[in-house]
Amino acid sequence: MEHSEIVREGMAQGEARGEARGRMRTLRSNLAHVLRKRYGEAAADLVTLVEAQTDPEHLNRWFDAAVDAASLEEVRAAFTA
Repeated sequence: MEHSEIVREGMAQGEARGEARGRMRTLRSNLAHVLRKRYGEAAADLVTLVEAQTDPEHLNRWFDAAVDAASLEEVRAAFTA
């Protein structure tokens, strides 16, 4: 393997990691925004959970619940499921 190929692979891996971090940051930000907009300070504990979550599947499922739920209690149930 040539030196330049190794460098390109390393750069591609670094770029992919950065993009993944950016997607996670966006997921967290959007979910926190929906929770604050719909439920205000009553959802502060859920926003804290969102900010600590590292699994994008959890964040996507929680986002759907935050958008679709009829009540904060339904959102809380989704967060603990």
